Amino acid sequence: MPPRIIKHFLETGELEEDELVKALAKVFAEVFAKVTLHSFAMDLPTAIPKQLPDGTSYVFIPTETVMSVEGVKILTGSYTLALMDEGQWRLMRISDLEQLFLLTKVYPEFRGLKFPGDSTEILKE
Repeated sequence: MPPRIIKHFLETGELEEDELVKALAKVFAEVFAKVTLHSFAMDLPTAIPKQLPDGTSYVFIPTETVMSVEGVKILTGSYTLALMDEGQWRLMRISDLEQLFLLTKVYPEFRGLKFPGDSTEILKE
């Protein structure tokens, strides 16, 4: 999780640092109790480099995930956003509205940008 996102949660008083760590661990445990991850891949050779109007670089990385949820095998094609935060590249999912809302709230420089869509396909076993 990018540091500015963590800082946002801590500054808004939504969560204390230890609560944030516990909440994230709980979410991951709940998700992985219901989901079987078969594969996950980021296609770096076909990543799409971009720049914000101020010249800041960011990258959309094509991402593919195959998982089973309640016995149904699903292929999702999406993009992962790579952005600079505190001088390091950080990765952030941008595949749903809640994530995009949080991104543009914490990183207002990304407001108004067009983000690539994602796809979902049910696979036969």
